Amino acid sequence: FAVGVVYRSAPKHEWVGRNASSWVLSRCGGTWGARHDGREQPVEPSPHLRRVGVLLDYDGGALSFYDAVAAQHLHTFDVDFAQPVCPVFNVWNRCLTVLSGLPIPDNLELGAPVRSFAVGVVYRSAPKHEWVGRNASSWVLSRCGGTWGARHDGREQPVEPSPHLRRVGVLLDYDGGALSFYDAVAAQHLHTFDVDFAQPVCPVFNVWNRCLTVLSGLPIPDNLELGAPVRS
Repeated sequence: FAVGVVYRSAPKHEWVGRNASSWVLSRCGGTWGARHDGREQPVEPSPHLRRVGVLLDYDGGALSFYDAVAAQHLHTFDVDFAQPVCPVFNVWNRCLTVLSGLPIPDNLELGAPVRSFAVGVVYRSAPKHEWVGRNASSWVLSRCGGTWGARHDGREQPVEPSPHLRRVGVLLDYDGGALSFYDAVAAQHLHTFDVDFAQPVCPVFNVWNRCLTVLSGLPIPDNLELGAPVRS
């Protein structure tokens, strides 16, 4: 079978996933794949997968597939949709049941999959028209496409988060001199700046061509507790 979305203008007699107008998760025998424009990426679900969830975030540009019973992420297409889409199903010699209102796993939240952004803190006196992280007055975690880094004063250290990171936690311990970033779903530490802050700071966000949701009160992982980092 194959399940996914297709542009309404897509050719009527072509295999879905074999053209630039369709995005599908497919199964052929025991082989699973995510297919678009004739290219297929292998997918390895649980051998007992019985219910596939499909989550479309049209405005955010994401089409995700997941195991709706085990809450396991299978694949996400990042797409700048240019036309309206509709669901598509191909089934061979069997029947298919379509359900709505399936629960969404915590690691697949609605919201734009931001491809380029920076988040962190900045001195209030920082220059207004400089890139954050490129001067001595700002400390940020940034993403540019598939590359992540912790940036300050023009220097960047590479960061390697989970490929499915969807929520970044920011923990500021001003008195203790620490600014930490972490995966707020997987509780994975990403980077910590040790800083003797000399001025008041405020949060800073840079987002390109997408939207950003800001939440407060996120749980703090056990390995990132407030308190002064011991330097000596």
